[in-house]
Amino acid sequence: MEDKEDEEEDDHATHAMSSGDNSDNDQDADANDAHPGSEPLNRNKHRVQRRNSSNAKFAWYGPDTPPFALWVCGSDDLVDGRRLLRRFERGREPFVDVVHSKIIEGYEHLDVIWAMDAIEKVGKE
Repeated sequence: MEDKEDEEEDDHATHAMSSGDNSDNDQDADANDAHPGSEPLNRNKHRVQRRNSSNAKFAWYGPDTPPFALWVCGSDDLVDGRRLLRRFERGREPFVDVVHSKIIEGYEHLDVIWAMDAIEKVGKE
């Protein structure tokens, strides 16, 4: 069901881009689909999208949103962090600037806080 929602959002975004002046390359989005969070986000691309706010009406976050640093738990069954990263990488949040993202495989929901090695994997970055 979540994949269907993603596809619908993609269709809305694609339609908005084709009717507007957004010239993002679709190949960039496809390249990031395989492993969200594995490549740093292109900050210049997101700054351009801040000016072209055709996606703003579907955004969850507003223009006063501070920069995000995200450590995503790879084995989280409660929150789909990879899906959230894909949302940012595809430019669906024109007001979000992700300054750091990392997927920690094997971590579950709150392991970024209380895992034995959280200092090494999260705290020292």
